[in-house]
Amino acid sequence: PLLNNFMYQYVGKMPSGSIVIGVFDYDEEGMKQIKSLVNKGDYVQYQNDVGYKHVYKKEDSDNIYVMLIVPPDHRIDFYDSENPDFCRVSTELLFMDKEIPANNRKYPSKFDDRTFSFSGKKVSFANSIKTKVSKGKEIDFSGFSPTFELLRKIIS
Repeated sequence: PLLNNFMYQYVGKMPSGSIVIGVFDYDEEGMKQIKSLVNKGDYVQYQNDVGYKHVYKKEDSDNIYVMLIVPPDHRIDFYDSENPDFCRVSTELLFMDKEIPANNRKYPSKFDDRTFSFSGKKVSFANSIKTKVSKGKEIDFSGFSPTFELLRKIIS
């Protein structure tokens, strides 16, 4: 709701040369927030050749967008592009499984251990990644590449 509020109420007051892109998790909440912005009539699906349908442009602006993160290949079973009830790709899940502690995994049922959503304090998790990196541990950030590539396409 905070990012949604910002993208709806304040972003239009930014200097006109600034590019602003609100990036939402590819989960039920992220889809709900983007749908809310679209339903208010301010955002329309971006009709440029970016190759991803979850990008929306503020209707009266050339530099304000919202989008869902792009699920990486290792999360193909974690989303259904047509049904938000089956989308669980949060920013934390862009990391490989080995970086996500067992206590931060919430499984949909005790019978399904193939997919999970992130559970726990996001800031604590981010700080643990930061600590690992500062200690020289190699972290695989490749799951972020599809989202960064899309951002580059939108900006250029």
